[in-house]
Amino acid sequence: MKRKSLKLSFEYMDTPERRVLSLDADGVPCVPVLGFDAYRRQWRAAPIHVHDECVEISLCLRGNLEFEMGGKRYPFRPGNAIRAHGVSPWLSMRMNDNHNANEPKAWLHSKFWVEHPEYRKQGGFNYSIPAVQDYHFAFIEEMLARYDVDGFECDWMRWPIPQDPAALTAFMRRTRAAVDAAAKRRGHPILLGVRVSSRPAAALAKGMDVAAWAREKLVDWVVPANFFGSVDFDIPLGEWQKIVADAGSSALVVPCLDTGVITQDPTTKRRSPRRMLTLAEYCGWAGRMYERGAPGVYFFNLFTYFEAAYHVTDTTPWDFIVTRGLTPESIKGRPASIPANWWYEP
Repeated sequence: MKRKSLKLSFEYMDTPERRVLSLDADGVPCVPVLGFDAYRRQWRAAPIHVHDECVEISLCLRGNLEFEMGGKRYPFRPGNAIRAHGVSPWLSMRMNDNHNANEPKAWLHSKFWVEHPEYRKQGGFNYSIPAVQDYHFAFIEEMLARYDVDGFECDWMRWPIPQDPAALTAFMRRTRAAVDAAAKRRGHPILLGVRVSSRPAAALAKGMDVAAWAREKLVDWVVPANFFGSVDFDIPLGEWQKIVADAGSSALVVPCLDTGVITQDPTTKRRSPRRMLTLAEYCGWAGRMYERGAPGVYFFNLFTYFEAAYHVTDTTPWDFIVTRGLTPESIKGRPASIPANWWYEP
């Protein structure tokens, strides 16, 4: 039986232009940007969502998911319609999402997580267990079968729970084989990326053996990133590039940032509450990354500018980034700052 299409309402958005990256005038479906608080309110008691395995509704790509705005319906179908406008479609999978791990009865936990506490580690999953690998790999195979994409990303930063490096490398080998098989079926290359801890030593301590992945040609993109909290303004891009080059790989190293910062007084060491980055701080971070040879920059959680918890009144960073990007050209001559921030690696 054909599943009824799921729909998300945009009624909670006060100005759709700021919440939706729309190419509708060019005939390309809109790309919705959803905040956690909003979809949690909408879906908490929604019986239509019946995928017991899904980790997060916001990331659910199963069934006939579609979005509705302005009386029009937009099915999620990445492929040639997007490529025709110069946009390369990718899928990113959170490999160990750990939201609400301290709430065993929270609505967003998968049935697999609930029924197998013995498979957990620090609230998430333990990838040393074959059943855990099989469970997550099945999602990868399904997404690669359903969607015609140019790239697939394993996001090991949601959550960066320490794992056995050998287990993650074995999983990456399996994923590389699946991506290559999908590329052969589709008749075009499909790249494989990974999002990892921003510092090489921290990444390896969590089982993300990027050097091994590069040596075995398992990855095409490496994205060093901070985990929530405070942006890492000092990602050692040169060190990452050397690791990749020494492994004989041509993988791109693309630095990533989240949206917030925790500042720290250099004298008193007193820390501020987490706040959203200013446009000058975005420009300062990007400028430093480009100086270190970044081929581009990667945004994570940008949509959280509109989550209620942050009480954001200044949307200048959002407006600037979605209209002009954060390129060397767009930030040239603009005010830039790098705060004395408190950065940590969980």
